[in-house]
Amino acid sequence: MAAQLTVTNRDLQQLIDLSDPARLREPGEPMPWSVLDDLAKLVPCDDVAYVEIDGHHRRSPAAQGLRFRAVYTEDVVCAEDPSEETFWDNYW
Repeated sequence: MAAQLTVTNRDLQQLIDLSDPARLREPGEPMPWSVLDDLAKLVPCDDVAYVEIDGHHRRSPAAQGLRFRAVYTEDVVCAEDPSEETFWDNYW
C-alpha cells in the first residue's frame, strides 16, 4: 500500500510565502536565492533550478541552480548536443 500524501497548514503557508511578489525584489539573478532555498525546504530534493525557455528560438537564455549556486546567462540549452535536440523536438 502506498503512503498517503498529506499537506499541512504550514506547507500551505510556506507556499503562499513563496509566491509573494515582494520576494522577487530580493538578491539573486534571475531568481532570488531565498526563493530557491525555501522551495528546496518545502519539497525535499537534491537540487532546485530556475530555467527560462525561449521555445521559438530553441534556447534557454538564463538558468540558475541551487545545488552549486550556479547562474548561467548564456544559452544553457544548445542544439549541438543530440540530447538537447531531442528536448527541443519534443518541447511543443
